[in-house]
Amino acid sequence: MSGPETMTPTKILIGRAAVTVSTNTGTFWVSTQWVAYRLGYQNGLGEQWFSLADWSGYAEWMQLT
Repeated sequence: MSGPETMTPTKILIGRAAVTVSTNTGTFWVSTQWVAYRLGYQNGLGEQWFSLADWSGYAEWMQLT
C-alpha cells in the first residue's frame, strides 16, 4: 500500500501547517483592511499598496517595521 495516494505523516503535517499559515495570514490581512476602512484610510496609515475601485489595500507587514 505505498502508492502515490498514500498519506504519510509528513504530508499531513505539511498540509496542516500550510492551512494554519494561510488562515492566520488571511485573518491578519482582512483585519488590517477593516481597521483601515474604519479609520477612513487616513494618511497616518502610510502609503497604500494598491487600489481597486474605491478600495485601498495596505501592506500590513509594513506596519510591523
